Amino acid sequence: MKTKRIVSETRSSTKSYIKILKYTIYNTQNPDGTAHGGTAIIIRNGIKHELHGNYYLEHLQATSVTMQDRIGPQTIEADYCPPKHTVKAEQFWSFYATLGQGLLVGDYNTKHSHCCYLLTIPRGRELLKAMQADNL
Repeated sequence: MKTKRIVSETRSSTKSYIKILKYTIYNTQNPDGTAHGGTAIIIRNGIKHELHGNYYLEHLQATSVTMQDRIGPQTIEADYCPPKHTVKAEQFWSFYATLGQGLLVGDYNTKHSHCCYLLTIPRGRELLKAMQADNL
């Protein structure tokens, strides 16, 4: 049975509300409160977990949860970068610094030949630069 879900680009607003029996939903909305962007993690209550943090800027929204398992604490994160913003490697670096160890999943709206795309866009170059600098 699946026990957690990671959602990128939830498109929820300050007026949105969802509840699922036996699950906790952590979400981060776009800072302007309108129904675009945003992320969420939906996790079964039987899993020991806590909110690690929210990251909500115009250029990046993220929800981070730390779970306890037999290995120890594990952090998972749902990320979303709206395509209209220019994001530099330094902005990705400052974002990664908030995480610690963990698994990042999301939609960065990037393209780079390193990730099997036929073309490379500037944001793809910046993300790869940040990942390589942080040894990700």
